Amino acid sequence: MALVATGEDFPDALAGGADGALKGGPVLLVAKDSIPEATVAELRRLKPKQVIVLGGESAVSEKVRNALADYAS
Repeated sequence: MALVATGEDFPDALAGGADGALKGGPVLLVAKDSIPEATVAELRRLKPKQVIVLGGESAVSEKVRNALADYAS
């Protein structure tokens, strides 16, 4: 499992940190409309079974959500 939140505003990522710690998954950061190469590299390395996006579409766009779904195995 990997949790993903925007790096442009902190509340979603902060809240997800506790959940990630409990479930053993990292919190990775994206921009609202793009996925940084470092996040892509980490998702490829981790090969998570599930990618959970934290926050609504005002934080992470539908385009990014759809792209993130491709990294779940």
